[in-house]
Amino acid sequence: MMGEIARQIKASPVVLPAVRSDCRFHLYCSRHNPSAAAVAAELQAYLPALRWTDAAHELEACEHIVIHLTERTWTCGAESAAFAREVCEAMRMGVHRWLWHEVPGVRMGDGRHACSFAELIGATPEHLRSPPARLYNEIAMNLAEGEWREAGLLKMGQQLAKGSATRERWVCEPTEPGDVTTSDSVARVRASMRVVAQGGARGELSAAWQRASRAATAFLQVSQPDRLIERDDAETGRVTEGVPSRRSARDVSRRSDRLSAHDGALSQRESL
Repeated sequence: MMGEIARQIKASPVVLPAVRSDCRFHLYCSRHNPSAAAVAAELQAYLPALRWTDAAHELEACEHIVIHLTERTWTCGAESAAFAREVCEAMRMGVHRWLWHEVPGVRMGDGRHACSFAELIGATPEHLRSPPARLYNEIAMNLAEGEWREAGLLKMGQQLAKGSATRERWVCEPTEPGDVTTSDSVARVRASMRVVAQGGARGELSAAWQRASRAATAFLQVSQPDRLIERDDAETGRVTEGVPSRRSARDVSRRSDRLSAHDGALSQRESL
């Protein structure tokens, strides 16, 4: 049956659309989910135009983050925790989560680390399973072994060819565990401030301020409620951590609101 499905799909070759205008890659394959890159390479054999990356700094430039689901995805300690953080960051950025599930087959020891969906649910971090993240609200693409694999990859190509919705469709604010670190928060603020310092395109600036606000709020609420990450200089994008609170995180949010209003005024002026 699978051979017949593959034959039918090949009879109507998949045409992969260009990468969405606000992105540079179709797929992001995290180095903390290393098996994803190997499957992306398999998929690329059928779709030569496929563009993918494993560079973490390119996450926001990707239409989809691949979540390759095996028995190892959520059971590898620090590596799995790091991947969970990347998935949460992708959610905040509006990067679509694309689930690839290695389903158990009849052959034992085929090296795919396949597992049942029930096993996956049990191993997945609670904050990814639960609202607002609801990771498994997304329909997973099944991958199997042997002659079944080609049909699975071709079906994935068909799905990818449908394109992705706009970034706003996939944005959500997952609630991460209470172990948010100072360095994580500082890194998020610095990344956002670089966009501001480099004079990003209209709309990017307000989004950068919003990400900075979220990072500062997470730091204040979870790490050290009596301390604050504070922006030093809008031009250089420098930040300092652990500065005694002279401004609240609400001030950062207000700046985001003002910047959004400023962007709107610029748009109106340019349309006249």
